[in-house]
Amino acid sequence: MNKNYLLLAVLVMLMNSSCIDSKKHMIRKLYGKTINLTWITDYVGQSEEFIGNSDNSYLIVTKIDSSFCTPCTVNYLKAAELFMEQLNNDDIGFICIIQPKSLVDLENDIKNLNLSKLLLVLDQSDIYSKVNHLEQYNSLMSSFLLNQDSKIVGIGDPLRNSRVKSIFMDFVGNQK
Repeated sequence: MNKNYLLLAVLVMLMNSSCIDSKKHMIRKLYGKTINLTWITDYVGQSEEFIGNSDNSYLIVTKIDSSFCTPCTVNYLKAAELFMEQLNNDDIGFICIIQPKSLVDLENDIKNLNLSKLLLVLDQSDIYSKVNHLEQYNSLMSSFLLNQDSKIVGIGDPLRNSRVKSIFMDFVGNQK
């Protein structure tokens, strides 16, 4: 009986190891990939209120899919706005691409937000993932730091992970 438990434990460890290796491989494949954001101008329009400084040296691009509830999405947008205010760096832009469960609920809830530091894109058809062939990555890697050429130079969400935030900020600071 103990042999069965040992065998099961070894099997679970091997499965976890292969899963971790698979994630690492997926991450390595993403570095340097160009993210196409040209569809956004057609989708959102040319609004200075949202776009802000189009000459950003870096962009943080986050996709919030329909698995987020509307209040969670609104809270994330508030946190992103606060993050950008605290960052106070015109070299970095922030784009939130949202695939909402309910567009009506989200539009009602974001009316009162001050989102002047963010580009907010409502993407009900998941154009972002389709254009950039990111479907297989789902929410595993939904936030990227892009350089001026729209190439991925960092992966992770600086709002949810202080280590990622520190790495992104160090990277941007060292590139000047």
